[in-house]
Amino acid sequence: MMMISLIIILVICWACMARWPLAIMMLSLPTTCIFFLLGWDAGNDWVTLVSPCPFLSCYIYVGFFLQSEEHYIVRTAARQLLVGLILILLVVGVGVLFGPLALAGVLMFVVWMAAMIAYGSTARRSLLFSLLTTLKACMRQNLPLPMALDCAAQGPSSQETLLYREIKKYLIKGHNLVDALRLAWPQCPGHVIGLLQGAESVGRLAPGLTAVHKNVMLREKRKQACEPVHPVYPIVVLAVMAVLVTALFKFVIPQFATTMREIADGDLPIITQWLIWIWSDLGDPIVMGLGIIFGVWMIITITGWFNKGQRPLWIVCILDWFRWRLPFVRQFDRTFALIQLLETLNLGLSAGRPVDQAVSQCLNLDVNRCFVRQIRKWHRLIVQGQSVSESARKAGLPRAVAWAFDTTVNQGNTPSILSMLEQTYSDRYVYHSNVLSLILGPCIIMVLAAMVCFVMLAIFLPMVSTITHLVEIYP
Repeated sequence: MMMISLIIILVICWACMARWPLAIMMLSLPTTCIFFLLGWDAGNDWVTLVSPCPFLSCYIYVGFFLQSEEHYIVRTAARQLLVGLILILLVVGVGVLFGPLALAGVLMFVVWMAAMIAYGSTARRSLLFSLLTTLKACMRQNLPLPMALDCAAQGPSSQETLLYREIKKYLIKGHNLVDALRLAWPQCPGHVIGLLQGAESVGRLAPGLTAVHKNVMLREKRKQACEPVHPVYPIVVLAVMAVLVTALFKFVIPQFATTMREIADGDLPIITQWLIWIWSDLGDPIVMGLGIIFGVWMIITITGWFNKGQRPLWIVCILDWFRWRLPFVRQFDRTFALIQLLETLNLGLSAGRPVDQAVSQCLNLDVNRCFVRQIRKWHRLIVQGQSVSESARKAGLPRAVAWAFDTTVNQGNTPSILSMLEQTYSDRYVYHSNVLSLILGPCIIMVLAAMVCFVMLAIFLPMVSTITHLVEIYP
């Protein structure tokens, strides 16, 4: 009876997976687990062996044989999950076969996870650059957006062509460009949506796209400058070193300690003792701390997935509060937020909007929440009738912003001054990124080199001590 039920469910999955692939994928995994446990408990070997069929058949079909464009994301997710499952089985197999050397399998899994995260980040940035370039070209040539996006979507099926068709679909339904972009691509960066929304509200979408493209280029330059060493490199070095140290503590270091006590009537060298103390006394707290950080990161990521790619507001507020108080991070966040503020103000004032309305458009920018509170206070003081320049000072904004709106020295020149300030802060943003790169890169290499040298000395010094003592005994 159990086998018949499993076959019926398997047939239902095969019949429905082409029409509802996401639902079948979500149901196939718990179904497989339930039948596997039932077959194992009842001692039915056939049910236990056949139970993975719903999961494997559904994910293999969706990942490699379902070619529908609308299921592109589901197909990619199925492939990644299958690869992750294979790596997990590999880790378990290495652990069963080699025991303590199972960390080698964990290392492979960590490297794969880091590679997938890096690939996803690069793919999103590439998609954003392509989208902004296409929209800028359409605006520059005054082309009808739906038809232009339909032409851009011609070619092999990919995430880019699927995004263009989704934006076109929402534009035809009557949505404006910002709403169509938000609905078609929920994972679109918030600073892009915020600036485009402000530019579209004042009828200056083309300059807004230019400003967004420049901001994205600034963030990319900052990322390249602040990552002189790829983030995966330190992770791989530390993981390899952890594997080696674990194997040495399991097989080599105890033998050295026994040899030193029996032959040299002494103890291990002081550096080796330090390494043993670090590994035995500080190893568990370090692993626990890393586990907590990884767990928090996973919670934030999963909540973002369930919220259509956007993190919940309370998580954003907590992260922004910490970022605003970190020395270097605050400077970058403040400078980038100030660049967006100046661009949005310039777009609003150039369109003939009053200052209070131009400032109110800046409240929709997706920047650090602490900076948004300053903008909100500035807007509130302006509405109360206070001077724009004095209100900016009271709100805690930079003195350059207050100077730009000072009517006694800059009457009628505010838009041009805002453009000049925006260019100045953009150059400062890139300059600070380059300076941090020149400092951070050598420091990372020196720290990694010092850690590797410390471990190597702790490993080789017992050999030197043993050989030296043997030479003294048997000259």
